[in-house]
Amino acid sequence: MYDKLSSEERSKLPSFIIGGGMKCGTTTLHRILNQHKNVFIPGSAEEEPHFFSIDDIEQNPDFFLKSQRGWDCLDFDKNFGKYLKWYLTFFGYAQENQLIGEDCVSYLSSKKAPERIASLLPDVNLIFMLRDPVERTYSQYWHWVKTNRAIYDFENTLQFSPGHTCGFTDGTILPVWDFVTGTE
Repeated sequence: MYDKLSSEERSKLPSFIIGGGMKCGTTTLHRILNQHKNVFIPGSAEEEPHFFSIDDIEQNPDFFLKSQRGWDCLDFDKNFGKYLKWYLTFFGYAQENQLIGEDCVSYLSSKKAPERIASLLPDVNLIFMLRDPVERTYSQYWHWVKTNRAIYDFENTLQFSPGHTCGFTDGTILPVWDFVTGTE
């Protein structure tokens, strides 16, 4: 994909991507880096582009909407040109001397994002924010409580709605990134 881009498009793509689990510090890192004059990260820390996982229904189920025509499904490969144009708008205000980055928590656990990032951004620096899984899960639960999205107590959430708090726990995510990036 990278070879097909113009030099202007290449200059507006991120040189680093921050990924990680929810409640692992990605928002804090976004805010810290956003204060540096030589770094450009688009939007607020709560706005993530989800570009590389835009059609990953496991990571973004709310991006798939039922309409009168049926299901509206996003298709990264079919609409790549349209989505790339949209993605580049996130970085339109970056200055020539700034490092460009983005952050998105869905990239770490997405099965689609690793190969797409490697293909479009072969030299990108990846920063993954990780945390003790038990502490992260408990923190995520309280985030759901604070935002009025928890419908059970903590133990019942783990039992009946583990996807809301547990995230990635099976150990399959990092090996996918290792394979794509060629690291160990």
